[in-house]
Amino acid sequence: MLHNLRLRHLANDPKAEIHPEDGKRLGLENGANINLSHDGASIIAVVALDTRIAKGTILLPMGFEELNSNALSPNLLNGVPIVVTK
Repeated sequence: MLHNLRLRHLANDPKAEIHPEDGKRLGLENGANINLSHDGASIIAVVALDTRIAKGTILLPMGFEELNSNALSPNLLNGVPIVVTK
């Protein structure tokens, strides 16, 4: 969305989407700030609990400067184990 200014206004603010059961296990609530880290890199994200997300995964949208998931895995497309902390 970052590079398409015509579509940017249609997008919601990017969030780290997590299944509610995972959120409960991690002590997270909607709107909480979390730190996501992998291999020495980290990003801060806002939690959005969503039952449509597979348990055990976190969905990070692509194309947003303010939630740059590429910082966690610049050479990979998906499937990166990350650490979640409050």
